[in-house]
Amino acid sequence: MKLSKNQEKFCKEYHKTGNATQSYIAVYATNNIRSAETASSRLLSNVKVYLRMLELQKKANETYDVSLESIIKENAKLAFQDLNKVLKRDSQGNIDFQDEIDFNLLDGVTLSKSSGEKGDSSTISIKLSAKVKALQELARLTGSYDSKPEDNSGNREANADSILESLTKFTK
Repeated sequence: MKLSKNQEKFCKEYHKTGNATQSYIAVYATNNIRSAETASSRLLSNVKVYLRMLELQKKANETYDVSLESIIKENAKLAFQDLNKVLKRDSQGNIDFQDEIDFNLLDGVTLSKSSGEKGDSSTISIKLSAKVKALQELARLTGSYDSKPEDNSGNREANADSILESLTKFTK
């Protein structure tokens, strides 16, 4: 399978950016977006280019030990995160962090201290990772959800059951 130099460059650029039009413009030095859209689409439908893209993706997956199962597990962890795994309450009712925290569940933590008439106080703001986005990605990865809302609107309960069924085998 022999690609031209530009086809190889396009494959590598597309693998980096995920944007076919942008990759085409970078490799073929054109400023015409419409022709770049058309030409990049045509390139992606080329069997040799498609096979090279699969090779690059497989190599990256092996390098970073990425599999569908590992992606689903990470998304499940985010989707079903529990604030009790991050915070705990002591016997006086004070809130503190758990002894061990999976910081991947957090998008941010802010600690602010203030002094006032009643004494010093501290406030902790915690932003958990995006659950809804993780659930949507899980649904997409498990094939439980079509990207077009009108296609699955009449069958939401079946989709939810399918998502849960798919997830149970990955979260055990």
